[in-house]
Amino acid sequence: MLVVFIGLPGSGKTSMVKKLSSILGINDCFVEPEEERWTAIAEEKEIYSNFSVITWLRSIRVPMLIKAEKISREGRLVLLEPYYDKILHHYIGRPGMDWLISPSDPYFSPLQETSKVDGVELPNADVIVFTKIEENDWLAFLKKRGRNLDKDEGFLKTFEVHQNYLLEAAEKLAKEKNIPLVCFQQENSSPSKSAEKLIDKLKKQDNLWLEFERILNKKQLETKIEKVNN
Repeated sequence: MLVVFIGLPGSGKTSMVKKLSSILGINDCFVEPEEERWTAIAEEKEIYSNFSVITWLRSIRVPMLIKAEKISREGRLVLLEPYYDKILHHYIGRPGMDWLISPSDPYFSPLQETSKVDGVELPNADVIVFTKIEENDWLAFLKKRGRNLDKDEGFLKTFEVHQNYLLEAAEKLAKEKNIPLVCFQQENSSPSKSAEKLIDKLKKQDNLWLEFERILNKKQLETKIEKVNN
């Protein structure tokens, strides 16, 4: 089962997903590398261009998504964050998103075409978790992580429209592909508290949580058998 997380950059998804995997004992957890592991291309978009930043991040995320999907087909529970490349076509070029890449950018058209292909060809999730957040909590998270890209004025000014685009994209994909969508209200709290709150939310999704438990129990049994055999 492939569980993906969608939400604003800087909304605490990565830390929460890591903690969630730890609490539930999920070894297959894929998250985007932290900024200290980024290349100069991603750190200095004013030099290398928005297109270079987006395509560099895509080169990291798409192989990660493909690998995660493959593992999930082996009957394992897999967590993946983020899932932007699958839904980028929904909001690229829309009002307020010029900070990402402007339609006047000479590389806009090829990127838009790539995003359309990604929307069709990249693997679909089995479950989508959308993390919604209030602006004050979001700004607090951004201040904590201190990324250079988070200081972009256009990015900061489009909180509401950006979050709405992401939610629309998640809802549309969930409806088209019949994917369960869980909307989770993120707060400015510790990753542990957020993960525990999300688990409580998931437990209310009866059939979904039963499937979670089935996969996790199967994995625990297989681990015990492996230890006995060794």
